[in-house]
Amino acid sequence: DYEPQPLRAHLRAAGFAVRGGESFPGLGPGWLRLAVRGPGTSRAFVTALDEHLAARRGGDHDHGHNHESDGAHHER
Repeated sequence: DYEPQPLRAHLRAAGFAVRGGESFPGLGPGWLRLAVRGPGTSRAFVTALDEHLAARRGGDHDHGHNHESDGAHHER
């Protein structure tokens, strides 16, 4: 079983508002709820998620992805 709390904490530390799924009908504590707006914020989210997953694997988080910032303000 996957425990979502470490991912939730990592995303919160990266500035994203992350909610558990318990309050949404049909979802349970293993689900996360979030909204990502705009291409810059989407790239920042993918980068944060990639970092977390790489840390779980114990490896490099780049994997050849290009997540360069567009310089926009990221509302999270």
